[in-house]
Amino acid sequence: MNGAKLADDAERAWQEAQGATPLGPFEYVPPLGFREYWYPALFKKEIGPKQPKFVKIMDEDIVFFRGKAEKVHALFDWCPHRSARLSQGESLFPGTITCEYHGYTFDGEGECVA
Repeated sequence: MNGAKLADDAERAWQEAQGATPLGPFEYVPPLGFREYWYPALFKKEIGPKQPKFVKIMDEDIVFFRGKAEKVHALFDWCPHRSARLSQGESLFPGTITCEYHGYTFDGEGECVA
């Protein structure tokens, strides 16, 4: 057996031990798919000071909005109260996003602050 074959077999065994599934001869999909990776979503300048921005990545609805000191925050695009889209609301207070359905307000960490 040559060294390359042994290396391929060792890689395959390691990947399968980690829970990955084979995609092709030498390609593996991580156990959670590609959800554990970073993806570019939009440019910082695309997010206004008051209006949040909706983006769908890997079949997940995400809302981006400005926080304090122009920091950009991202949350799942749903209000935990009634599952309304946060992207339909606006940033009424600096560093927050407000659901237009019942007015619940969340900070950049997703905590309800009002």
